[in-house]
Amino acid sequence: MLEKDDYQEPVCPLSPPPKRVWHDPPERIPLDRVIAECDRLFGEEQPFLLGEHLRHWRRKAAELGDKRSELSLLNELMGHYRMTGDRERGLEAVRDGFRLIGEVGIEGSVSAGTILLNGATALKSFGKVKEALQHYAEAFRCYGAHLAPEDPRYAGLFNNMAAAYADNGEFRHAEAYYRKALALLKEKSQLMDRAVTEINLAQLYHRQDPSDPRIAECLDRAYGCFESPDAEYGSYYAHTCRKCAGAFGDLGEKDRERELNKRADAFYDAAAQKSASEARKDPEKNDVRKVESAVRSGSDRKIPEDTGRPGPSSGRGFMRGIDLAKEWFESAGLPAIREKCPDALPFLAAGLAGSGSECFGFDDEISRDHDFEVRFSIWISEEQEARFGFRLERLYAELRKQAPASEKSGKSAWGQPGGGVETIESFFQRHLGIPGAPRHWEQWLRIPEYAFAEAVNGAVFLDNPGAFTAVRQTILTGMPRDVLLKKLAARAALMAQSGQYNFARCLKHGERGAAHLALAEFVRTTGSMIHLLNGAFAPYYKWLLKSLRTLPVLGDMADPLEFLLADDAPDDLRLSVVEDICRRTASVLRDRGFSDSQETFLEAHAMELMRRIENREIRSLHIMEG
Repeated sequence: MLEKDDYQEPVCPLSPPPKRVWHDPPERIPLDRVIAECDRLFGEEQPFLLGEHLRHWRRKAAELGDKRSELSLLNELMGHYRMTGDRERGLEAVRDGFRLIGEVGIEGSVSAGTILLNGATALKSFGKVKEALQHYAEAFRCYGAHLAPEDPRYAGLFNNMAAAYADNGEFRHAEAYYRKALALLKEKSQLMDRAVTEINLAQLYHRQDPSDPRIAECLDRAYGCFESPDAEYGSYYAHTCRKCAGAFGDLGEKDRERELNKRADAFYDAAAQKSASEARKDPEKNDVRKVESAVRSGSDRKIPEDTGRPGPSSGRGFMRGIDLAKEWFESAGLPAIREKCPDALPFLAAGLAGSGSECFGFDDEISRDHDFEVRFSIWISEEQEARFGFRLERLYAELRKQAPASEKSGKSAWGQPGGGVETIESFFQRHLGIPGAPRHWEQWLRIPEYAFAEAVNGAVFLDNPGAFTAVRQTILTGMPRDVLLKKLAARAALMAQSGQYNFARCLKHGERGAAHLALAEFVRTTGSMIHLLNGAFAPYYKWLLKSLRTLPVLGDMADPLEFLLADDAPDDLRLSVVEDICRRTASVLRDRGFSDSQETFLEAHAMELMRRIENREIRSLHIMEG
């Protein structure tokens, strides 16, 4: 946060008046409270809510003409977008922040240096290394004009400058600046920054020579910082544990990686429980979606260079149904086939696919209360079914009697039997309505996505003839381009209609129920759009968000989409989230060459998609069809 001394530099009483005189706006946002909320969300690892919070208050500051507060929030946003990898927004925040330095009149100050440092680090993370080095030099000049050489704020600058030099292939310069940073990090309160710098130095040595003995020395010193009794256990400690854990693992220190992730998990779990407890006592107090009303009634955060990615860890002893199926097939099923039906083995495939959360890998303990049993399927062609079908069915029935009893569950009225022997053709007929992959564009267009998802999900443990896998692969990769364009156009049009147009319109009419239905349609359609952009198929609606979280492109939109469905989310924030989702979707469509439109209203992109369809019959369909 910018203090008054940061933007009003001391001047000689005999010097002429400055060229620019800055007057406080009539109203300012409550920046202290806003930043405190940022710290809470940062400490609880809630990046989506943190981003929405920062963007909301930046807009408020801009509306009030409160440029100092806006600059502080842009400084926070630079780091946030760097951490979340949002390149487009990150570059925009850097550009706007650098512009406001001049408008606020703090050129050459310490705060200007810190903003230049944060902006340069964002530029470096987004691949603009040479531009970043120029702004690091500007930051150094700002610091040099006001700070003593031993000031610890230089450490952050040197650390990030070193990383930029390393990315530019200037390893000697990089090592020199890392060592300059270490020389400044002597205080007990700087242990975490020292750990990060040691990690950065170890990675630098590894890039040049993986056998360099100095790597282990750096890692030992870094880990010693986490073990030190002087280390302050808190959100920054947990954040640094999380960041450094992946680097330890990448450099061969798997035990230390697990331990640091364990410490981070313990802190964040405790923080979440505390937040939930406080929220139950006072729902308004800690809900970011109510922060504006709470604040109205009533800094520079240094983020060192990223050093690694946290890895998920289950550690609960739960085995998914798909893993149980594979274990049972390999331990009992395959040996039985080899013993009793060895002549069938070259003609069959086996695995788990089709209906049920376990086939998607989405099952948990609660999933076991109905329609669940450890199972696998044996698939053979119709031609081979006459030869081996009866024998294989008898064999599976015998195996079924020996299935783990503890894993069996009750049957619901609408549950379908699973597992056993089935022809390849009947499997696809049951799920798609046709005995194999689609052969005509109309089949690709009309068959529901959830049906395709069930046809290609799960895992194939064995496929000696390869026919079953070949059909699944055709479904995954064989959709005609014109059909894909038509489906994307339909989803873009419906996203625009339901989210960007009808939601706000229903609110103006006072039809809150209709507004919620519009949002639900927007969420469902957006989920489908994102799956298609990933070359995947959206599953049954109750698994839509869970499936989104597994996707590399726009999969991080699952949390914003879930937020839209929250009962107490403010309408203005919902509208903002819808626009953010559509803006990012439009960006991906442009990146893929599906659209040239610069509009954020997705109807324009729907028209662009339609124009790219070559098949006249498909192009003549209604824009919403597909």
